[in-house]
Amino acid sequence: MQMNRRRAIASSLGHIDLGEAKSKEVLRVDEPEPILSFSSSEPEETFKTEAEIEEEIKKARENKKINRAPKSAINRLEILTGIGRLVKDVDIDGITFSLRSLKNKETKEVIEAAALSATNVGEALTIRKATLARAIYEIDGVPFMHFLGDVGPEEAIDEMESSVVAKLWKEYSNMILEHKEATIEDLGGEPKEIVENIKK
Repeated sequence: MQMNRRRAIASSLGHIDLGEAKSKEVLRVDEPEPILSFSSSEPEETFKTEAEIEEEIKKARENKKINRAPKSAINRLEILTGIGRLVKDVDIDGITFSLRSLKNKETKEVIEAAALSATNVGEALTIRKATLARAIYEIDGVPFMHFLGDVGPEEAIDEMESSVVAKLWKEYSNMILEHKEATIEDLGGEPKEIVENIKK
């Protein structure tokens, strides 16, 4: 049982009662609750040996080779996307003209220009001029555009000697024809034969 003490002081007037003394309050700090630890349900990480890693890399490379498209198909895809355009260097009197095949957009521009010609001869000449204007990309390693000055590429072709233009056109045509024949041979013949080979 808690007893409260009364306080008093002595003075010339006698004992003066100051009332009960307040008991001191004691603060108690609860002990911290223990932290429960749970083991992870995830499996421990497994480490592979160097030999196992090399074996997996080897298998991945083999699978990549098996799934790789034929070289002819890759070449055709590169040309269609403009990644691997056909290129050819033509030497004329010590000057090297670098030619490349046209993109679909450039071919369309050539056809549209040829359609404006009134005669078959004019159409043929326009096709040759418009094609070479887009096919020549370098002369002796310098970009073709650097030689144009104030004229356009088609006007520059008009200013060339006819023998030079004829030679360039022949070499360009041969480049396209040789590639077409090589592609047909790689794929197994003419279009109808290729379809039959795929079905087999």
